[in-house]
Amino acid sequence: MADTECWRLHHSYTLRHWFNRFIENEDHMRSLYDVRVVRLWLFYLAACEQPFWYGRQAVFQAHPSLNNDAVPLTRNWLYWPAPGVAVRRAAK
Repeated sequence: MADTECWRLHHSYTLRHWFNRFIENEDHMRSLYDVRVVRLWLFYLAACEQPFWYGRQAVFQAHPSLNNDAVPLTRNWLYWPAPGVAVRRAAK
């Protein structure tokens, strides 16, 4: 196993984002689906987030590899460019 990563909070934020986007488009969703379906999805998305946020549920990503150096030592490459940081473009 080259690396194992816990995405518990990441998944919580993802579910919160989906919930907020659903709320932003609630009028459109009500035009497509019955009010009961819309309420069900709102409840489902909100309820799914809670176990990830409060630590009772987790998602793990495993990176199996035959090479010990298959995964970088840090995860900085996942977050580049950092939010709010301007990226310099190479001159043409």
